[in-house]
Amino acid sequence: MTMRSVHSHQRGTSCRLDIVVSTYEQPFWIDTLLSSLAVQSRNDFRVVIVHDGPSTASRKRVNLLRRWTGLDILYAETPVRHHDWGHSPRAFALATIVSSPLVLFTNADNYYVPIFVETALPPFDDPDVGVVFFDMLHSHAREENVPPGPYGYFRTRFESCQCDLGAFVTRTDIARAVGFNHRHNEADAAFIEEVKAYRQHRPFAIEKIDRVLFVHN
Repeated sequence: MTMRSVHSHQRGTSCRLDIVVSTYEQPFWIDTLLSSLAVQSRNDFRVVIVHDGPSTASRKRVNLLRRWTGLDILYAETPVRHHDWGHSPRAFALATIVSSPLVLFTNADNYYVPIFVETALPPFDDPDVGVVFFDMLHSHAREENVPPGPYGYFRTRFESCQCDLGAFVTRTDIARAVGFNHRHNEADAAFIEEVKAYRQHRPFAIEKIDRVLFVHN
C-alpha cells in the first residue's frame, strides 16, 4: 500500500494527537468534520485522512479545505479500494503514518464539539491512563426511553457495541501493539475488546468523560 498526495500544513504547536479519518468518496461530507476540528479550542493535533482507493475529487477537496481551515492535514490514498468499511486504511495509517503519542480513529461524516481536544487530552497527563472515552450523539442508535428524533444521546461504555471508534482516544503505542487486525463489519468492536484485553500485558487505566464530545452519523 502506498500513499499519494501527501502534504501537510502545520498550524503551529507540537502535535500530540493524530486524528485518523478513513473515507470513501465523501469530498463534501468531510467539510463538517474539518470545520469542527478547525474551531477546536486547542490545536496540538494533526488530521490524517486516508481515502480507500484513488480519488481526484477527495484530493482536490481536501487541498481546498486545508487552505481554508489552516489545519495540519496529511492526505493519503490506498492504491485500490478495499471495500472493508475503512478498516484497511485505518490499519495502514496506524502502522505507517501515525507518529503522535495519541491517536483517534473516526469517519469523514462525523464531527466533534469545539472543546473536544481541550477536554479529551488532559487525562493523558497521567501516565497511567491509556484510554479516554466519552459520550456521543448518535444518528441511529440511542438509549432506551430517549424520544425519537434526528439524533439520540448515547451513554458509552468501553466495551463491544457500546462505544464507537470515534468516541475514544488511546495511546498510540497501545493501539500499535494491539494492531487493527480485522476487516469485517464488527472490526471496530473487536479492536475495543482487544485494547481492553491488552491490559493483561500492560496495565493501564481507562477513563470516562461524562460529556458529549462527539456526533456520530
